[in-house]
Amino acid sequence: MKNFEFLKDFDSDMYALLSEFEREAVKNPKITESYVTPFLEKVVNDILQRNNNAIDDPYVGFSKRVDKLYELKIIDYKFKCMLLEAYQMRNAITHKSIEDFLKSDNKIPFQLHRSLFDIAWKYFQLCNENYYYPGKPEYTPIYNLNSKTIKSTPKPSDNRNFSRCIICGRANDSKNSNFCISCNNELEYQNEIINLKNNLNISHFTKEEVNQIHSSMYTSQLLIELTTKKLLKKTNRYYSLNESEYEKLIEFTYECYDMEKTLTEFLNGKYTSKQIKQSKYYKCGQKGIRPFVEFYKIVENQIFKDFLNQISMKIPIGEILENTQINKSQINNWYDKNKDSFIKGEHNSEFITYNKLLMEQYLTLKRKQYLNDDIKAELQINDEIISFWMDSFDMESALFKNSLNEIRMNIFLNNLKEGKSKEEALEIAEITDFEELLKDKDFENEYKTEYYENRVDKLIKSLKTMSFDKALKRSGISEDDYNRWYATGKKQCLLKKDEDEFCLNFYINVTRVLMNRYLKLRSEGKTKTEACKKINTDLNEVKRWCNWNESGLFIDFKENNKKITAKLIIDAIKDGKSKDKIAESSDITVNELNKIIDLGSQNDRIYREVYEEYESVYLSKHLEVFLKEIKNKNLKKALKTSGIEKSELDSAYNSGKNGDERFTKFYNDYLNFKISCYITQIIRGKTVSKALKNSNLTDEELKDNLKEIESRILDKQMNSVIGEIAKNRTTRQAAKKARIRIDEIYRWYLEGKKGNEKFKDFADIYHELYVEVGCEIFQNFLNKGKTPKQILKIMNEDITREDYEFWIKNNLISDKNVEAKLYTEDEIKEKIENEGFRQKDEKSLSGLSIIGC
Repeated sequence: MKNFEFLKDFDSDMYALLSEFEREAVKNPKITESYVTPFLEKVVNDILQRNNNAIDDPYVGFSKRVDKLYELKIIDYKFKCMLLEAYQMRNAITHKSIEDFLKSDNKIPFQLHRSLFDIAWKYFQLCNENYYYPGKPEYTPIYNLNSKTIKSTPKPSDNRNFSRCIICGRANDSKNSNFCISCNNELEYQNEIINLKNNLNISHFTKEEVNQIHSSMYTSQLLIELTTKKLLKKTNRYYSLNESEYEKLIEFTYECYDMEKTLTEFLNGKYTSKQIKQSKYYKCGQKGIRPFVEFYKIVENQIFKDFLNQISMKIPIGEILENTQINKSQINNWYDKNKDSFIKGEHNSEFITYNKLLMEQYLTLKRKQYLNDDIKAELQINDEIISFWMDSFDMESALFKNSLNEIRMNIFLNNLKEGKSKEEALEIAEITDFEELLKDKDFENEYKTEYYENRVDKLIKSLKTMSFDKALKRSGISEDDYNRWYATGKKQCLLKKDEDEFCLNFYINVTRVLMNRYLKLRSEGKTKTEACKKINTDLNEVKRWCNWNESGLFIDFKENNKKITAKLIIDAIKDGKSKDKIAESSDITVNELNKIIDLGSQNDRIYREVYEEYESVYLSKHLEVFLKEIKNKNLKKALKTSGIEKSELDSAYNSGKNGDERFTKFYNDYLNFKISCYITQIIRGKTVSKALKNSNLTDEELKDNLKEIESRILDKQMNSVIGEIAKNRTTRQAAKKARIRIDEIYRWYLEGKKGNEKFKDFADIYHELYVEVGCEIFQNFLNKGKTPKQILKIMNEDITREDYEFWIKNNLISDKNVEAKLYTEDEIKEKIENEGFRQKDEKSLSGLSIIGC
C-alpha cells in the first residue's frame, strides 16, 4: 500500500487501519467505518497528548476535540476542515445502505480515501520529530490500486458514445452510430462514388449503365442526390464525376470518421484535455467552422464534467485546472449561476467544494506571498468571488477572513523583521485595512515590539549622524508614522499629559537628538535654515524650542543655542569682519546682534564675553576706521562705512572722556578733529551755530575749549595772512583771504611790536615781508618828489591806501631805521613792467608757519 508507506514504521497501527480501509473501501464501503473512526480519533488524541492537552473525558465528542486543537493553535484552519470533513464522509458511508451505493454510483469512498491520505501526511509532519521520510509520496487514486476494480478501456466501435450527432449536433436518431441518419447518408456518398468508379467509366456514363449495378428504382434517386450534391455533372444524358467536389467529399468523410475516433480516444483517456485542445478539430470548432462545432461542444462538456468530478474528489484546485484546461468563461458562467442559487438558499455540493478548494489554494498561495492579482490569474477567479468568500459564504466567510487576516499579519510582521519598511511590508502583504487589523491585540503587541521599539532605537541612533531621510529609511519607519507619533507626543508635552507614553517618549527622545544635531551643525557654521533642513525641522519649531521653559530639555537647548551664537559672533569679530558680515556669518540680523551686545553690556552671563570682545577688538578697530572716514565724509556716511552705530560712537567717546584708557586716545583724536573742523568752519565765515553743526562739536565742548579754540583760530588767521603776504598779496587781499577786517592785521602788528609774545613772530615777519619793503619804496618815491597819490597810483598792486594811512598814522614812513633806496626812472619803469616793487630776494619761508593745525 504505497499511499501510506510513510506510516509503516512510524505508527504500525495507523498503517494497518488505513491499509484495510484501502482494500475494502470500494468492495465493502459499509465496513470501512471500523477503520476510519479509530484512525481519525487516534490522530486527534495523539496530537492533544503530544501537546500536553489530553482530554480524558470520553463524552467529549470528536468535533470538540478538533476545535480544542484549533483554539490552541496546534493545528491550522485547513487541517481542522480536513478532519471534520473526513468524519462527515465516514458518517455518510455509515448511514447509507449497499443498495444506495449501487444505485447512485456514490463517490464518497474515493473522496474519503484522498482525504485520509492528506490527513495522514499532515499528522506525520506534525509528529515525526525523530523520524525521517524523504518527502510527501505521490498519491495514487483508489481505483488504480487494484486492476480488478477497473473496467476495461473500450475500443472504438460501432457502439454509440454520444447522444447527439457529432457532425450536425442534432439529436441522434441512429441506434448504432455517432452520426445521425442524414449525416450517415452523406458519408455513404463516398462509397457510392467508389462503387461507380470500380464498375464504370466514371468520366462518361449513362443511367442505363448504372442500372446494371443498382436497381432502377435506387439508381434514379442516387443520381439525383449525387447531382444535387454537385458530385456528378450531367451533360444531356451522360454523367461525369466532378473531381473537385469529390476531393472535398473524401476529405470531409475522412475528417468525420477521424473526428469520431479522436473523440472516443479522448473519452477513453488517450488524450489529455490540453492535447485535445491543441487538435485541429477543437480549434476549428471553437471558431465556428463546420463540421467541427459539435466536436468542440462535446469536448467542452466533457471537460466540464471532468472538472466537476475532480472537484467532488477534492483534488487540489491547481491540479484540477491543469488536468481539465477548462475555459475561464465556462467556470465563471457556472460559478455565477450557482452563486446566485447559493445566496437564495439552493446549495450545490460541487459549488461548495469548489469554493473550499479555491479558498484553500488561495490561502496557500497567499502564505507564499503571491500577490492578489497573480493568485487570481492562477486560480482563474476575480474580485467578486473573493468578495463572496468574505461576505456571503455562510460560516466559511468568517473562517476565511480570519485565516486571510492571520496570513496577511504574519507576512507583514515577517517582512518587518526582515528589515522592510512599513510601506513595503504593507504592500507585500497587500494590507489596506491596517487600522482594522490593529484591533487584534496580539497583532498590535507584536507589531509594536517590532516596529515601535526596535525601529525607534535604530532611528534615534541614525539621526545622530545621518540626514533625516536616510535615518528614516534605514530604520524602516514610515514618514506618516513618524509625523503622527511626533505630533501626538508634542501635543502631550505642551499639555503636560502622558496619556500615550510611547508617543511622549518618542517626541522627547527624537527632539533631544534633533536639538543636539542642530546645535552641532550650527557650531560648524551651518545657517539656521541649513541646520533645520538637515534635521527635517521647521525654523519656527526651533524658535518654539527656545521659547519653551517648561523642562530642562528646552532650557538647556536655549542656553546652548545662545552659547553657540555667542561663539560664532566672537569668532567673526576676531576675523576682523564688519558688523554686517558678523551678523551674516552668525545667521542673525544686525538688530539682533545689537541686542546681544547690549545684553552683554548689561552683564548678561552668556553675552558678556561678546560685548567685551566687541569693545576690545571690533569697536577699537572700527573707531580708527571712523576717524579716517570722518575726514572725508559726513557723520552718517562715516558711521556706515566704519560699521558702527551712533550709540556705540557716543558710548566709546564718553568712555574715553571719563577716563577709560581703551578709548582715551580716540576721545582726544576725535575731539581734536571736531575742534579743527569747527575752526575751519569759523575761518570760512560760518556762524557759530553752523560751525557747531558741521563739526559735530557740542556747545559744552565749545565752552570747555573756547580759549584754545580762539587761540587756534587766531594762529590760523595769522598764518593765513602771512601766507598771502608771502605770495606778494596786499594786506587788503590777505585780510579778505583770512576773512578778517584789515584793522585786525594792523592791530596784530602793533601788538607784536609792543612786545606781545602772541603776535611778536607775526609782527616781525609781516614787517620784514611787507611793511619794511613798502615803506622803503614809498619813502623812495617821496624823496623823488612824488605825491602820495602819485605813488599809490604807481604801486596800486603792491600797496593799498589803508597801508599808507596806517604807516603815516604810526610814523612808519619817517622811521629812521628805514633806509630809502633811490630808483632811477628806468628802474621804476622796469619794476612796473615786471613783478612789482615788493619782489625780494628768494629766502626760506619755513618760519612763516606760526601754528600747526
